[in-house]
Amino acid sequence: MMVDVWNKVLIPRAWPVCLVIVGLVFLGCGNQKEIGPGDEGQDTVSDIGTDAGTDAGTDAGTDAGTDAGTDAGTDAGTDAGTDAGSGTDTGPDLGPDVPDETDTYVNPLAECLTDLVVAPSWFEATTVVPLAGSFEFGQTHVVQAVEERIAPRLLQERETLVLFSPEEPLNESTDLRIGVFEDEDLLGVLRANPPSQLPEALEQSVSNTPLDPYSTTAWSAFLPWKWMRPGVTLRVGHLTGLIDEGVLHQQDHTFQELGAPHHFTISRSKMVLFGGSDLDMSTLDATRLARDYYGSLPASELWLVDSTPWLLDYFVVNTLEGPRRVESEGERVAITSDADRWAILKHQFVLRMSAANTGRGLVLTDGWTGDSSPYSFGTSVGMGWVRNDDGNYVDLNNAPWAAGWTGWTALWLGECGNAFIHEVGHSLTFAHFVGGTAASWGIADEYPQDGVNLASHPWGFDNTRRKFRTWYRVDGNGPVSNDSGLVGKRDPMNGGEGGNAVQCFPQYTAYHAWKGQNWMQDSPTIRRVNGQVGLYKWNAENGAYELYPVAADHQIPTGTDVPVVTLIGTLGNVSDTCQTYPPFYWTSGNTFELPDPATDELPAVFNGARWFLAIQYESQPAKRVLIARGAIEDNTLGVYSLNLPWAERPTQVDLYYSETGYPNVDIEGASLMHSRTIDGPAKALSPVVKVGRGYVANGALTLNRRCTPGVDCANHQPQSAWRITDEALHFMDEGGETPEIAYCMEVDDYTVLNVPVLKDQETPATLIVHAQRVLQAGSNTVAVPLNDATPWYDLPDLTQAVRVWIPFEENSGLEAGHYTNAEDYRIHGHLNGEPFSETSIKVDLTVHELIDVDLAEPYYSPGVNPPESSAYYVVQDGSMGPTGSVWWDGPANPVYLYAPVVDQDTGELTTLKLDSYKVACGDWWDLNTGQAAGWGCDHQAWIKVSEEGNEGLIPGHTYVSPGSSPLVLIGKRWHQPNAGKILGIFALRLHYTVPE
Repeated sequence: MMVDVWNKVLIPRAWPVCLVIVGLVFLGCGNQKEIGPGDEGQDTVSDIGTDAGTDAGTDAGTDAGTDAGTDAGTDAGTDAGTDAGSGTDTGPDLGPDVPDETDTYVNPLAECLTDLVVAPSWFEATTVVPLAGSFEFGQTHVVQAVEERIAPRLLQERETLVLFSPEEPLNESTDLRIGVFEDEDLLGVLRANPPSQLPEALEQSVSNTPLDPYSTTAWSAFLPWKWMRPGVTLRVGHLTGLIDEGVLHQQDHTFQELGAPHHFTISRSKMVLFGGSDLDMSTLDATRLARDYYGSLPASELWLVDSTPWLLDYFVVNTLEGPRRVESEGERVAITSDADRWAILKHQFVLRMSAANTGRGLVLTDGWTGDSSPYSFGTSVGMGWVRNDDGNYVDLNNAPWAAGWTGWTALWLGECGNAFIHEVGHSLTFAHFVGGTAASWGIADEYPQDGVNLASHPWGFDNTRRKFRTWYRVDGNGPVSNDSGLVGKRDPMNGGEGGNAVQCFPQYTAYHAWKGQNWMQDSPTIRRVNGQVGLYKWNAENGAYELYPVAADHQIPTGTDVPVVTLIGTLGNVSDTCQTYPPFYWTSGNTFELPDPATDELPAVFNGARWFLAIQYESQPAKRVLIARGAIEDNTLGVYSLNLPWAERPTQVDLYYSETGYPNVDIEGASLMHSRTIDGPAKALSPVVKVGRGYVANGALTLNRRCTPGVDCANHQPQSAWRITDEALHFMDEGGETPEIAYCMEVDDYTVLNVPVLKDQETPATLIVHAQRVLQAGSNTVAVPLNDATPWYDLPDLTQAVRVWIPFEENSGLEAGHYTNAEDYRIHGHLNGEPFSETSIKVDLTVHELIDVDLAEPYYSPGVNPPESSAYYVVQDGSMGPTGSVWWDGPANPVYLYAPVVDQDTGELTTLKLDSYKVACGDWWDLNTGQAAGWGCDHQAWIKVSEEGNEGLIPGHTYVSPGSSPLVLIGKRWHQPNAGKILGIFALRLHYTVPE
């Protein structure tokens, strides 16, 4: 007999056949039973699909050998609970092997056996009748099974929300299931959730008013990504009558003509000019950025890759006499012919990154022309800082615009907002969706208001959070309306919407998602297919990626998703402008064949080329690389860029100039112009953050707020999740505080971690962090300590996660200041006894001095008075009010704020509605407007309790802000220079006693 040893405990694989686990019910052997609408949720032995001699916990809905990171198609031959008489196990076991009689058996799951949930099986029935109803599916948008509107096609290999709305409403207790079949083989079974458990809209998180659900009749389930492929059939049904003689009501839907399973990569890099060692270069966390953008991206998988920062203490700039080298911002301004720094950001940084990562950086050598990638691989995003001569850092992009097109995106600092999704939209070939464009594109019948969503358009859907996105605007009051009705959200290419605490981006309209999907599918991309790296294009007829010819003047791909070093250099009419900048590094990039000047058969674009590089390596011969640029005989700037595989360990790059051009390059007699050592990255490279195909943006988890469980932790408990169903994932912390692996641990308990931090980068302190392992499937959720390895749910739509938060009470003694990590701190995931993941815990916590405010009278904040500028106020937490500014003062109504408060008599949490204004120079304005009648005076925030909207408060009771959720007002500068600079932060602990 086969016996597993699992953490030194003998675990038998077979349980008595009469003991069947169903939900939270422990059933005996099944007898014939009449099933009616009110009790169809009860499963018997035949419902589970177990067979004599096998245990009820095996094989239900699992796939042999599948993994969230593997390709679809590895689960052929598995069957959800239908292994009758085979004696073989095809998936993970909830139950153990029966040991030999000589073994001492201890069942680690005995204490929670009745709490384990297994997947349902498909029904057995003697009669099948049609089930009338309609299917809808949600990826980036919710689309109908037969869609007549402009909308993206369903994608292969992307998790999909399945909605089924019966024509005749079903009782909420109906056991409605969705069987997933391929060529009549059962892949697995999903239990559909009733309409009362339909996912809510993501916007509910910022609204204090309940929002209407997407549907009141739709049943829902989530189809795992690996089952989303052509030829798969969904069979929705429920049973009435006797179990062994029942009537099965069912309807089928088979997936056909699905979109390509495209992979899109965002490669983000940050440049620091004339400084950097003393600068905090963090912007929006990669995990948040990837998770938020994926909801709008019509691709199966998104990767976000961060490079090391590009630190430069000099730069080559344009002047009237030609390129010149400068070593400070003051020197640059004094001699450059450029009006701003746009040419630095776009032409020497972002375009060169894109060209290097697409194999075109050695032929695109004009320093003043634009370029767009012919590939749909992804986009290179660049932003940065410049250090002024006074030591202050400002945004590298001081131009009045950002921009992008296919393959590149040049931005201002700050990704959370419409600018990022707008410019990356250009990388997907999106144009501005403004007045009159719908007519010019021939879609005015569906988009009469151009890039404004209407009720007739498909709703959005956020895959990572599994929530709908409303087509209409929502604020703290609920849906936003005007005289014409609900106000539709604007497409990001039409002004978009501001970010908030829950989601940084509005969604693209269904039209733009359709357009972007078509472009990605119809354009070649760099990828690996069946182990072969190359340029590929999707063949819709064959349903496969096929090799695509590389243009003669482009480099042939040799590697993808490999660590690389990027080199960017310049060529000019004076010697010190002929050089290679310091390198920067990526954990994932593309590499290409390098054109050797000694080769006779290079493309014609290299004819006459006189510049070449010599790359030295640690342990292999040097390589020479030709740059397609002839003699520099005018004042123009030449540029070049390339990626090198870091695994080959390049150590030096030398730039040479030959007096004769290709094909007669004088390699031996060439002049050495510049040498650059390649030392390698100063610290570990950032891991790739992946979303899709089982990954849910598994990057670092940033802790920046304390919270009180049951009060305000809902949006302040970051988690890293994996949609893995094969085995139980458990975790251990870096400090060794997590106990050994255990089973049946107390639900809702947590692991306590002591994370070393520094206050204001100087004073050591300890931050107490709570952490949990979280499992979610369908309507089931369980949270347990990190080291729990119990297989609570053996369900095909399982999500396993690690969740962390900073509990307020345990950290209430922290002094005011800014807390950051004293050292790296990680939580390690383990799967099948092997290391699986590393999740970094990043602390970025500001503890404010609290100002106690009695709202018996209106409150005026301390004033801010920036020189030669107006000011405005925002709040820190988007659920309480505006986090972004506006220019023009709005209607006469105040800006409403919504502060969480606790009833001091009952302990209940409620919301206090407040009126707010900005008071400046005696005039009253909207709180977050930059508009003002004059400068040179204090700008104050003013708040008072609203006369309407607080009717639920109890007279005589006192309400106080929880310590973890003060109302934080932030005063900012409006005008340049230093627009957006923080002028003051006022953390208000509100007190309000309701008049009797």
